[in-house]
Amino acid sequence: MESINNWEISIIELRNGVGRKYKVTRRIPEMSISETKIFRSKQRAKEQFEEWIASVPASLTPEGR
Repeated sequence: MESINNWEISIIELRNGVGRKYKVTRRIPEMSISETKIFRSKQRAKEQFEEWIASVPASLTPEGR
């Protein structure tokens, strides 16, 4: 079985009358799989984003191609 590691990872700032939240999502479009986490702290959202980026094999990053 072939491994699919073509993750798309995004971070989005959401605002409303109460404050801001940050949504970090990773997904594999070919498989309709996604995972989303919501944070009140921008720092925590950045940490999650960086963790997911670090988990992508170097061969799949633009620098590794």
